[in-house]
Amino acid sequence: MQEQYMQRNQPVNEITALLSGSQVQQPQWLNTPSSQIPTTDMAGILNNRFTQDMAVYNQQNQNFQQLMGGIFGSIAGVGKSDRRAKENIDRIGTVFAAGRDGEKPLPVYEYSFKGDPAKQRRVGPMAQDVEKIEPRAVTTKRGVKYIDKTKLGSILKVA
Repeated sequence: MQEQYMQRNQPVNEITALLSGSQVQQPQWLNTPSSQIPTTDMAGILNNRFTQDMAVYNQQNQNFQQLMGGIFGSIAGVGKSDRRAKENIDRIGTVFAAGRDGEKPLPVYEYSFKGDPAKQRRVGPMAQDVEKIEPRAVTTKRGVKYIDKTKLGSILKVA
């Protein structure tokens, strides 16, 4: 724009100089404003994506660890796991167990025991489901089924 204004005013500038006997004025160039477009922060974008992916991975890993911790909780010994002794049962997932007929899905539940005043939520399989896959991992005492956790640990397939 400045250059166009100078070209337009040049004849007027020359005529003014001839009539007054003075020198032709030099055009004055003003600093033209330059707009700077910021560059894309690729490192920041990639870092944010990595942070989000890591948060998702950590949450999934924590969920898996809670599930496995519930199943393998106190791995030694025998634990009461009869469906009839539990209430508020919600299926939350499936693991695979190696039975006599190959790998089979073993449902995992979240539940509380009947008669527990705290209604503490627990995670694990039902004895009836384990018994279908590996009958030797389940014992019955006074009509209540118990899972032998040492035998349960040997049939579960954890990837």
